[in-house]
Amino acid sequence: MVTLFKADITGRLRFCIIHDLQRSLLGSFALTVANSIGEKTGKDVMHVFGSDRERTFWLNRLILRKQKAGYRELYSYGIGGSVLVKPRSDRRAG
Repeated sequence: MVTLFKADITGRLRFCIIHDLQRSLLGSFALTVANSIGEKTGKDVMHVFGSDRERTFWLNRLILRKQKAGYRELYSYGIGGSVLVKPRSDRRAG
């Protein structure tokens, strides 16, 4: 589970929650994404994938897109370390 957040132009908090707690009956690789504003509950959207590789690729793209839109990580559970990509200036030569 990953929860991302940002404050919008009006100061309201926006949340994006991504989890795989609800398994799809259509396939074994699925993610549920819920976007909400403030305390209002957003609509859950389930995405079903053909493989774990496809799901991981899509998840990484979604997180990068949200990060570029100004979202930050509130918390993550069940994932080793932060899910957000460090800016290039923060990366150290390997």
